[in-house]
Amino acid sequence: MENKNVFKMKRISYLIHSIMLLGTVILLLSGCKKEWTAELDGDAPRLFRPSMKGALVATGNYIDVAWQESEGAGGYKVEVSVDTFKTVAKSIDVVDTTAGTVDDLLWEQLYQVRVTTLHPTDAAKNSRPADFGEIKTPRFPTIVINPVSSDAGVNRILFKWKNEGDAVTTVKVFQATAESTPETLVQTIVLTPQNISDAWVLIENLKAATAYRVALYSGEKFRGENSYTTKDPLSGEIIDLSKENPASVDLGDVISNASAGATILLKKGATYEISTAVNFSKSVTVMSEDNPLIKIKAQLSISGVSNFGITANSTIAKLSFVDLEIFSNDAAGKYIFNPNTMATIDLFSFENCIIHDVRGVTRYRGGITVGQQTFSNCILFNIGGYGVLTVDDNKSAVNNITFENSTVYNTELFLASKNNASGVYRVLNSTFYRVPLAGKNVIDFGGTTNTITGGLEIKGVIFGDPKTTEPNATNKTLGSIRINPSTQITAGGNYRTADFTWKEASDLIPLSTLDYSKKSTDLFTDPEAGNFKIKDNGFAGKDNAGDPRWRP
Repeated sequence: MENKNVFKMKRISYLIHSIMLLGTVILLLSGCKKEWTAELDGDAPRLFRPSMKGALVATGNYIDVAWQESEGAGGYKVEVSVDTFKTVAKSIDVVDTTAGTVDDLLWEQLYQVRVTTLHPTDAAKNSRPADFGEIKTPRFPTIVINPVSSDAGVNRILFKWKNEGDAVTTVKVFQATAESTPETLVQTIVLTPQNISDAWVLIENLKAATAYRVALYSGEKFRGENSYTTKDPLSGEIIDLSKENPASVDLGDVISNASAGATILLKKGATYEISTAVNFSKSVTVMSEDNPLIKIKAQLSISGVSNFGITANSTIAKLSFVDLEIFSNDAAGKYIFNPNTMATIDLFSFENCIIHDVRGVTRYRGGITVGQQTFSNCILFNIGGYGVLTVDDNKSAVNNITFENSTVYNTELFLASKNNASGVYRVLNSTFYRVPLAGKNVIDFGGTTNTITGGLEIKGVIFGDPKTTEPNATNKTLGSIRINPSTQITAGGNYRTADFTWKEASDLIPLSTLDYSKKSTDLFTDPEAGNFKIKDNGFAGKDNAGDPRWRP
């Protein structure tokens, strides 16, 4: 009886193991079918999709692409698109190799790339297309100089070039239109000997808020082009101080007496000493006059006060500073803004500004809330321990930040907050050098409790040698991001030079960066002097990373 029971138990055990084994096989087959469903669909099994080998490369108006060999392949098809394959812009067939070059593409155009494995005899068995990502072709090799934001005014464009090679003769101005209709030639300018000597021409009588393409020629030979969009016309009260003696202007009184939404125009090249309190309580734009032929911006020198202020309990729709140079005479103790009061600012922006020699650019305390803060096309340097932005208590908040197309250097702190943010923080296409102070963090939300509800996006940023109190130090570390780990972080196309290593710690979230194997001085022309022009043409990010003004 005992033997029968033993035998019965063995049969049951065998049965259980068989069922488990069968279940595992079914699960594996199910997983395989899920993974290869696209290949197995249809009357005949398809070839498997090719796997990418290395990165896409575009050093001219062509794209080099390589992939792993696919078993049973009779060849491959490489296709590129500019509209995520609603249409195919160009394709090539490749036989007997696993790499190809798609030639004669547009310059400075973002292309999507895919590769298909071709069956030797039956097209129905071709693989599904393999998505290899996207890459932008570089700018046309040109003598035309990249524009800055001040080159485009309301009704004019300052177009610049370098006199190299054949003498230039003509500039043509085209008004851009919808993609489905051809652009319109609106001006043909025959260049004078003075234009050619100056290496610039002022194009006038244009429409406001309109996109233009400006092309340069030597006879019939195309030499390069730029795209511009003219600025919106000024509206509301315009207070033009550009014709007045700056020494006689009391900017505090002007701002106090201005209507909400007013625009105050300052004289380019002039310095306005801020020697008495200037407090903002309404929407105001302060900007340099629209004169592209004067390169020096209007300058605001915080000399007799500690900072600009915000009036208690104000509600401000828009506070904007455009095309200004703003600085103080006490980098250790003064700020641009240091409010400690209840107030609300919906939009607070700095555009095309140079900001330097302050302890902090914007420091918030006392219950001030900023909906959106923006730094665009700015250069910031010699900033102390309160950095570009500090939310210095849990009563205040900056809910959204965009820091784009800008450069910050010799700065101890970038962004810090002791409170949550309800929106999105974006740091895009910018250049960092000697920032922040070694041992500090790029972005610090006061520990791991506070968060950015809409997430943090960091793309196209170059991180150079961090700041240190020991100039000859070799073991420099730059802290990454300290924030609540639930915060969604999106990063891509960022680079770091070989001057430092990322600090590793349990309370830090690593920032995704690609390694540049050389030092900052090998990448930038003269970083100590604030010249971050990329001089290494072998740098992979030269056409799509960092502040665009420094790209070759």
